[in-house]
Amino acid sequence: MSEKKKERKVHTYYKINGEKLVRNLRKCPRCGVFMAHHKKPVPRWACGGCSYTEYITNEQ
Repeated sequence: MSEKKKERKVHTYYKINGEKLVRNLRKCPRCGVFMAHHKKPVPRWACGGCSYTEYITNEQ
């Protein structure tokens, strides 16, 4: 069964730290937009704009 997709609100992308806004999500190194964090089937950060992907590895 597929999980229902949650719609993210813009206010969840930022956190207020003192008088500064801080991004909660990562910035794409190639095009500069927000990257999505996927947990399934393989943990990774993916950009929807340019398809840049970074896979998360647990190196010990």
